[in-house]
Amino acid sequence: MIPITKQITLILAGQSYPGHIYLTYYPRNRQPALVFNSPIGEAIAKLSVNPDFSGENVCLVAIKTWSENEGLLSQLTALLDEEDEPLFIDIGLAVAAGYEFAPLLGLSKPLQKTFKKLLKDERDGA
Repeated sequence: MIPITKQITLILAGQSYPGHIYLTYYPRNRQPALVFNSPIGEAIAKLSVNPDFSGENVCLVAIKTWSENEGLLSQLTALLDEEDEPLFIDIGLAVAAGYEFAPLLGLSKPLQKTFKKLLKDERDGA
């Protein structure tokens, strides 16, 4: 699990939470996963879901935008890296996730590299 943001504040279920977004993956299919932890490392929310969608595209993450995560999509797409480039790109597609649909976000080029390194390090036992 790799932190990909400095401390930020997300609004979830109408409340503001400070913390960091971490990039990790789902063990079953090695798709990207996003979690939001407090500044002291306590889990606050899982920001992504792991629906079955065809293809092995490690550049996409399915975002949970319903229930307590309502409004999350716009918050994520507004996040910028150190060069003021978006961390996530809304590609305008969604996948079925149970009774809901999860929008797909593309990972920025730097996040794609970070994610591929995360998978490689895990595979190599680093």
